Amino acid sequence: MVAFTSGSTSTAKVKSFRVNSASTELFIDTFVELYRFTHDENWIVCHSFSHIVHLEYVLGGLCWGYNITITDPLRLVLNAAQLKPSILVTVPGVYEQIVGLIKSKLPKSGPRRALINKLLEQPVSEETRLLAQTIQPILMPEINKLLGNQLKVMIFGSAPSTKELKRTLILFGLPVYEGYGMSETNMLTCNLPNQYRYNTVNPVWPGVELKLNEKGVIQAKLQCKRTSSYLNLTTEENAQTFIGDGWIDTGDVGEFEDGFLSIIGRVKELIITNRGENVNPAPIELKLKKIEGFKDALVFGNNKPFLVAVLAPYQANSPLNSDRITAAVTVINKSLPVSERIRDYLLIKEPFTEANGLLTRSGKSRISLIEERFQSEIEALYERHN
Repeated sequence: MVAFTSGSTSTAKVKSFRVNSASTELFIDTFVELYRFTHDENWIVCHSFSHIVHLEYVLGGLCWGYNITITDPLRLVLNAAQLKPSILVTVPGVYEQIVGLIKSKLPKSGPRRALINKLLEQPVSEETRLLAQTIQPILMPEINKLLGNQLKVMIFGSAPSTKELKRTLILFGLPVYEGYGMSETNMLTCNLPNQYRYNTVNPVWPGVELKLNEKGVIQAKLQCKRTSSYLNLTTEENAQTFIGDGWIDTGDVGEFEDGFLSIIGRVKELIITNRGENVNPAPIELKLKKIEGFKDALVFGNNKPFLVAVLAPYQANSPLNSDRITAAVTVINKSLPVSERIRDYLLIKEPFTEANGLLTRSGKSRISLIEERFQSEIEALYERHN
């Protein structure tokens, strides 16, 4: 197989590489062994041809002999119980739809609602995770009616997910496990039933070695090499990712705490202002997305004196109150250091979607394309403050 990816570096080229089939077989064997799956499990895979790893889950079914159902997000959300999933593999955007559906079915008032609210207010810990799984069938039977009662694993991956989304799913008593890797390496780490820490992606999988360089960038080395170069890049360009002695620079910034790995952000998405300040836009964007009416937010400011944001609505041409939005941004700014505050913002009329080319099928914003499409409007924000 040849896979296509945006890669870990900032070059605009779409990169391609040949996949070592042995790495695909090892990935599936490891996955089945670590989670103790059987041949009777029913794997539900969404977007199976939009990400190489999702395709490998399907291929693994052919090799290993478990049941596979390929479906689209709408069918999954509306008919999950009929699909009887044991293992669910999809992107965060679909899990958001599932959470929305669950919330719409839960009681809005009464004693059971009060208990649900109490549970959802708890901090996530190993104790609350196990408690939620134990009491969910009694406290929230609507979840089993929507998703069936055979779910063993819900895998997060392929695109960043919010802390709040993971938290809600866990406190709903669902078996959420977050994995980390890249197309060029496949799975590097993933939570396991007996090794779990909220908002981390550990432990490291067998046959994988990880380290952080002096800038905190995650580098990986695999016993079973998946690929060693991009087919369509020069030697110099390849050396930015394949850095020698079998090590791959992932382009992701991480940190270890007590041996557990957390992902901080992407190097190519870090913003360096014209004052030399390094800003990770991801936490700021998460705060902006919580403003009512907005589905997506991106922060820009490379080589600029301050940061600006592009805000995208849930629906095209949604009526938006600019005074309310400005007030919300002001509140967010008060919680941020001066260098991370949003000086101005651009409201666009349409959401980021696959149809308009601003969103990938796995739910990631096409940052460089969005910046290019709205370049004149973004520059106008800076000119206004000059």
